[in-house]
Amino acid sequence: MQPFLLRGVRVVALVGVGSLSACAPRGGDGPGPLPPPPAQVANDDNDYVQRRPFLVSESDYYVPDPFVGHLHRARARRRLKWEEHPLGEIVIQTNNLGLREDEDTSTDDREGLVTILVTGDSQTDGVVWNSESFPNRVERELKRRHPSRRFDVLNGGVGHFGPYNYPRFVERYAFLDPAMVIVVFYAGNDFLDCAQILETTGITNERGPEYYRRLSALPKPLHRMASQHLNQAYYLSVFPHMQAHVLDFAEAQMARLANWCGDHGVELLVALLPEKITVERDDASLQQASEALQLSLDDLAVSRRLTQRLRARLEARGIRVLDLEPAMAGQQGLYWDRDHHLSSEGHWVVAEILLEVEGERFGRLTAAAR
Repeated sequence: MQPFLLRGVRVVALVGVGSLSACAPRGGDGPGPLPPPPAQVANDDNDYVQRRPFLVSESDYYVPDPFVGHLHRARARRRLKWEEHPLGEIVIQTNNLGLREDEDTSTDDREGLVTILVTGDSQTDGVVWNSESFPNRVERELKRRHPSRRFDVLNGGVGHFGPYNYPRFVERYAFLDPAMVIVVFYAGNDFLDCAQILETTGITNERGPEYYRRLSALPKPLHRMASQHLNQAYYLSVFPHMQAHVLDFAEAQMARLANWCGDHGVELLVALLPEKITVERDDASLQQASEALQLSLDDLAVSRRLTQRLRARLEARGIRVLDLEPAMAGQQGLYWDRDHHLSSEGHWVVAEILLEVEGERFGRLTAAAR
């Protein structure tokens, strides 16, 4: 793949975990706040808010939403110290609609605007400055290639999102009239997010002391990859019957989104994002995790297998799927060492892949009729 994005200035950053301090919310008299949710049944009966303590502990950044489950707080602002960043810190912020954008998003002046709405979990939310996220990088390149057209590529990734949230987020933000939706399915923990919903709707799995003892036996460096990979692989190996359940649930949520897009004339792309340990082929860490969790290396590969099965199911439904792993495999530095989220370099590479594979498709998009 030939790089075509301007690689002159690189400012990298990180978001979401570690030592952070909340800043005062940004004010302003710009475009208005998020409109009310769709007038239909809200969240299913799954104790959504009660089972997500981050909605209390991180209330400076997240808010409950009766339709999606949760969203970013509008005009939230955080400052995070991060040694891997050349500047040593990052300021993360949301706009008037809770999107990871520096500028407010108008809900009125959208005539002739080609909108691409992107969503995903914390990997998409961005452990980078807003301007470094792959949606913003794709937008800049599209504007360079098509100077006579207006593109708005909006980063709607939200930490702690999963397949349950993705279609609901798109339906919630349908007033932006997207011409295309991109959903980034993260192979490292999106199936575990499915399990979290399923366990509130009649499926129970008892986790005894031994379950947690193995997790606590992980060497300290491996704790950094737990939430981004190992927790899911461990859970699905200890409770193998859940593999079919989470696969079915993920497919159903993507089918709901595909049906909505089809009904509204919106193009859909599902991008499959691999985890750091798969991309970097970190055999030593996998071996350590295998010994601590008392699992085989084949057990630890369950997430990758399920992701490929999901891909086959979605493609059988006629849903366009882009597997990012082949173009990322073997590269180093695409994820932060500190918490295994995509680094600024990783966002850069994802943007390049999207533009290389989908660039012509992006260029053919037309603004939604209003």
